[in-house]
Amino acid sequence: MIRLSRWSRTRGFGVQSPTDYRFLREVIRGRSNGQKHSFLSYRSYEEKKEALIQRLEQYVATHSVLSADNPVNGHPELVTIFLTECSKENVEQYLANIKENSIMVAENINLDNQTRNLWQSIVTDQRARTTYDLYHLGLALFEPKLTKMHYCVNL
Repeated sequence: MIRLSRWSRTRGFGVQSPTDYRFLREVIRGRSNGQKHSFLSYRSYEEKKEALIQRLEQYVATHSVLSADNPVNGHPELVTIFLTECSKENVEQYLANIKENSIMVAENINLDNQTRNLWQSIVTDQRARTTYDLYHLGLALFEPKLTKMHYCVNL
């Protein structure tokens, strides 16, 4: 049922920002212009997650090259946290130490009330400019030039 309620936003409908739309289509969904979705290529959640992590690593590596002229903030990072193993203090420490232009991947964001609350603390943090709720995973982009937005989409 949750998957159906997020279906319209999965393809980028309702995403007004060109930057967010491109990130959703090319990085999260793994679709470039002209590619069509095939239901025959259905993959398990673990395979989808692994492919997403690879696309995120590629995205961060590309942005590292592009931001090499700005050594003050350091190179962007891809940070993965497991909310089931974190406390509020751990999350606050991650948020305080994350570099600009980095991406945080939070796992198990809807497992129970504690993990939902920890995810909400990341979403509401002003440094996390754009966040994507993929139901099991959460992505937070720490790019200061982006507008503060939150999207609920399928992986």
